[in-house]
Amino acid sequence: MRFSEAPSRARRLVASGDTIVSTVRTYLRAVWPVAEDPNDLVVSTGFAVLTPRTRLEPRYLGWWAQSDPFVEEIVARSVGVSYPAINASDVGDLAMPLPPLPEQRAIADYLDAETARIDALIARKRRMIELLDERVDSLVMSWVGRSSLVGSGAVSAVPLRRVLSKLERWAPEGEMVTAFRDGEVMTRSARGREGFTDAWTEGARFQVVRVGDVVVHGLD
Repeated sequence: MRFSEAPSRARRLVASGDTIVSTVRTYLRAVWPVAEDPNDLVVSTGFAVLTPRTRLEPRYLGWWAQSDPFVEEIVARSVGVSYPAINASDVGDLAMPLPPLPEQRAIADYLDAETARIDALIARKRRMIELLDERVDSLVMSWVGRSSLVGSGAVSAVPLRRVLSKLERWAPEGEMVTAFRDGEVMTRSARGREGFTDAWTEGARFQVVRVGDVVVHGLD
């Protein structure tokens, strides 16, 4: 994309080692360290671009900018209610701990390694869940879905409603809100409502879900 064709707010150039911090809706914690070759990457003026000097390890800067103390200070200094924002120049006034450069690198190395380890664990966990889902599907198809059983008398196929004590359909409009109390789950639509707080006293229509029920979402 040519610069002349880029959106009007795409004006901030970034380089490898920079960290970008969103200056709008700061509570969303939109922080990204530019670790790889940005390939002429340009970001919106809605971001503050933090470019470290030689006394600051870029990875340490990236981790600090993602930390709770930094983000909470950003949020505290933001102005506005529905669209809180902070000036990029104000971000530069925030204080940060600055240990010697070797310690900064050691901290960054540790956080890089721990994050990679946690990411690997999450990936393995997700893969285990996928394999378990495949195993369940395989067992269901093997024992119930085989044509040699269904229709032969070994396994009978009946309409689902004949084996259910209740079958309810509810298609709320807008955002779905779920609330929990005393081991029960209630869901309701929150369309057109701001500041939804007390699902138990507003008298809206609920689905009460108990142990043993099956909830299927997204059916028309």
